[in-house]
This record gives sequence, C-alpha cells and structure tokens, in this order.
Amino acid sequence: MNKKLLTILLSVLLPVFLVSAVVYATTSIGDDITIEDALTVTGLTTLNDDVTLASGKDLTLQGTGVLGFTGTLATGISFSSATFVPDANRTDIALEVGSRASELSVTMAASASQNFDPVQFNVNIAGANPTSVSTVNLIYSNITHDTTDMSYLRLKNADWNIAVSKNLQDAYVYQGEIVYGGTGVTVGGESAVMSLNMNAGTNAVTGSLRGLIINMYGAGLTNAASIGLEVRSDGGSATVDEGIRIWSVGGNAITNGINFTGTITHAFDFNSIDGSNGAKVTDAIGAGANAFQALVKIDINGTPYYIPAWNAGGVDDEW
Repeated sequence: MNKKLLTILLSVLLPVFLVSAVVYATTSIGDDITIEDALTVTGLTTLNDDVTLASGKDLTLQGTGVLGFTGTLATGISFSSATFVPDANRTDIALEVGSRASELSVTMAASASQNFDPVQFNVNIAGANPTSVSTVNLIYSNITHDTTDMSYLRLKNADWNIAVSKNLQDAYVYQGEIVYGGTGVTVGGESAVMSLNMNAGTNAVTGSLRGLIINMYGAGLTNAASIGLEVRSDGGSATVDEGIRIWSVGGNAITNGINFTGTITHAFDFNSIDGSNGAKVTDAIGAGANAFQALVKIDINGTPYYIPAWNAGGVDDEW
C-alpha cells in the first residue's frame, strides 16, 4: 500500500474508530478524532482538530521526534478538566520522567560533556517596554487550602531530593544565578537570587513560623567541613558591603537580632589574629586582672569601636 492511499484511509478511519493502531507514514489527520484504543505514532503526523483519547488508553510517540505546537498558543497541555485522586503511593501522575516508585535510568558514557536536562525553559524577553509593572514567570505554582481543617496535611510547592551513595564532584538541590551584562543596567527595585516571604495575615497563627530552615544532621557530617550557612564572595574582585543584614522595616520589629540555642562552643569564630577578619590579638592591654589580650572591631553609626576580649587564662568564669 502506497503512502497516498494510506493517508486517505487514515483520514477516513481514524476519526471513527481505532483499535491498537500504528501510524507509520507522514500523515495529516482531521477533523475531530476519537481514539478508542492504544495508538502508536512512529511517523510525522499532523492533527488538525480536537483529539480525544478514551479513558485508560495510551498514546505512544516513538523515535527521536518532538510533540510540537505551532501558531498562537493559549494552553499547550492542560489537566484542568482531569480528576486526580491522592493515594498512599502517589500513583496519580500528570507528568512523569521516572516516578517515586520506579526511577528512570540515565546512563553516562566514558567521554567528555555528559549532561542531562530533561525539562528546559529558555526564553528571550523582547518587544516594547510595558506601560505598567509586568511579571514573567517561567514556572508558576500555587496551592490553596481554605475549605476544611486537616491537621495531618503537609503542603509543599516542590519536594526536591538527591540520594548519593557514590563519589561525585558537586551536589546542589537548587542552584540559582543572575548574570548582569552590557553597560548602564538600572534595577528600579531590587535584585536577588532568591526572595522568601512569610505573610502571616492579620490574625494570630498558632505554631512555628520560619522564613528559612536549614536542617543538618547525620553522623557523616565532618566537623571541620560542615557549614550551616555560608555567605561567600567568590569569582571576582567585588567587595560586598554587608554579609548578613538583619533589618526591621517600617512598623515591624525584631526582638532578638541573633539567638543562640542549644550546644554551641563559640558564639563567634575569627580565623585570623591580625585584624583582617575583624578581631586582633594584642599584647596585654591594661593592668593586672583587668588586662585583656584581644579586640573585636565593630561599627556604630559609621564610627569604629572595639570590644575587649580576654584569653582563657584572663577570666575567672571560663568554660
């Protein structure tokens, strides 16, 4: 059977009834199509109108081609009319590249530049300047919980995990980056790699509210190499004005700027003794029991001040 005859037959038969059909040819199909059983597409097929896949049936695309959309697009893929039923094993899946129950095996080769990006977004914002504040979100996610109290419910917009049992170079659950290029770039508001907001509303909330939680545990943590939060200036010759700012804005207030709770050996650790890290070890300053051996430099409203410090043998109540 030649391709022309196959095209004619498919155009007539596909909209009516398909039973375990296989489409091999370069085919244009339309109008409305109802697929009543499994359909496998191995060639290039253009669907010109609505396609309905019967419940419980599969549409399989084989080969290295892509499922493409052309023209002015409103919604490419929608699950808005679908019914999802949560269960203990999380088997109701809208999009799957591997699953919790069965991981997808990705095989690396013994050659250079082995990279894997299964989901990619890359857009260029062009055109004219909008006349009011406009936002571009490559991914938007929202969960609403406002109908029934559920004391056992946990909500997460994303749950990202990495499991490591073999040697590797780096591991990051999330890596974000903003790169400024060109000349004369103006940021009218502010720019941050990550912005976190906790809005507790106007009524009192019972429970623990945190803007950011960093939880580190496990006997595998090596004391000399483990850091809970690292603010780093690396990759250039820039000078960062403030490593950490604790800021109460407007009518808000912060009771304790920093709170130390639990077992802590040192409140602060300065790696150098020459003053380059903000602290300096000196000869004994003062006389007798009041003599101290170190200074910690602080700034109060633009003026430097110094906090005296004593070594382990210079205080009576040491620990």
